[in-house]
Amino acid sequence: MNKQLETTQQQAQIIYTREQLESLLQPWQITFVETYCYDNNKTRAYREAKRTHGKLLTDDACYKGANVLLQKPEIKQYIEIIKQDVAGQVGISKIMMINELRKIATSNIAHLHDTWITRKDFQELDDDQRAAIQEISTKVINTIDHAEQPIQVEYVKIKMYDKRLAISEILKAMGWTNQDMININVQQEEKRVGRVEVITATPEQQGIK
Repeated sequence: MNKQLETTQQQAQIIYTREQLESLLQPWQITFVETYCYDNNKTRAYREAKRTHGKLLTDDACYKGANVLLQKPEIKQYIEIIKQDVAGQVGISKIMMINELRKIATSNIAHLHDTWITRKDFQELDDDQRAAIQEISTKVINTIDHAEQPIQVEYVKIKMYDKRLAISEILKAMGWTNQDMININVQQEEKRVGRVEVITATPEQQGIK
């Protein structure tokens, strides 16, 4: 048992090239990895890989088989290679995704207003501010003004993307922890609120003799 564990650990330390992995893995395993990277559903990827190569399995068998396969070091390495290849083909990168999340994390509803009431025109917003908007809805209400003349009032509702969720995703992508986020928030709160001292009035100040 110890020899088997030692062999597994040694295999996990070997770094293969793409060419080496493609000669090492079976054709159906390569199909599994490619399907899994595009679909992100291990059960469906395993079923498709087996079906493509002439074998039909139940969902339970596919689920268990996929779990075993995903533990193999060479499969894990090939998954990372294919993921990087997919990212390159579609023109995305980790930095690009973090930058999109940054736009949401640094967004503020105040950026959309000139005053408490007056909103900026949509054309005046920069790309980062626009990217932080999830939804805009409008509603027109018929009413009367102070002179009792009929008018139409347009209400605009702006919904921003979840700022807290964006911050959480950035922390994960950067390899930071939830504790880092808590510490940052605490420091910001301390800086914003400051220190509050509670002073108890003396009996004389309270008018008590």
